[in-house]
Amino acid sequence: LQLIISCSSYTSSSRAVPPITKICVFFDGKMFSPVSDGARPKKFNDLGDGLYLEVSDESVEVDDVLVKRVIEDRTKDNVCLPKKKVCLDIDHVVEELSNGLNSNSKNNNKNFVVVKRKGGGSKTNKKLFDKLRLRRGEEGAFCLVPALIEGSPRIQKHSLQIARQLKRAKVHQVVEYEQRPCKDVRSIVVTDDVLLSDRIVAEGGVVLSYGQLQQLI
Repeated sequence: LQLIISCSSYTSSSRAVPPITKICVFFDGKMFSPVSDGARPKKFNDLGDGLYLEVSDESVEVDDVLVKRVIEDRTKDNVCLPKKKVCLDIDHVVEELSNGLNSNSKNNNKNFVVVKRKGGGSKTNKKLFDKLRLRRGEEGAFCLVPALIEGSPRIQKHSLQIARQLKRAKVHQVVEYEQRPCKDVRSIVVTDDVLLSDRIVAEGGVVLSYGQLQQLI
């Protein structure tokens, strides 16, 4: 099971991330291969209120469908991939994610951060890297995000907690923190698949783990 959240074009400067317009839950069609045609769920199901259930063809990988959908969501609004990486140090990441969490301050955070592992490092922080699905260098991606839904800061607090753990671990030599603008987000994919995470962020999407999804809802 995979999940993709589609966002509308960016219309309000007050929003860090464009408003959600559609949520699609994807099932791999291969799961239903022993099932007769009459018992097989429909390929596309409208559950109402912008929620859809889709089942892929048996001959098509769900990962490929999701990546294609991310590209379609981005290109229909003419959103370009970043031409140049903007990388932060971990102190700036913590500072940005702290923005707006104080009850007396306004949340002006307009960016999210893609965390990627550049090198191997020691086994000291294996537990932390396992949690972030960054078990090997140049493999996987983890997104630290601000509040994706107005008035719901739990996921930003969770991201800040992770950022502080990375700071305490002192893994700056093997970890990269790339800053990207939230206004360009058109797709959010929920998955724990390491390789799919890589492909999603490469096409400009945000990837969340199922643990992060729990913080969002």
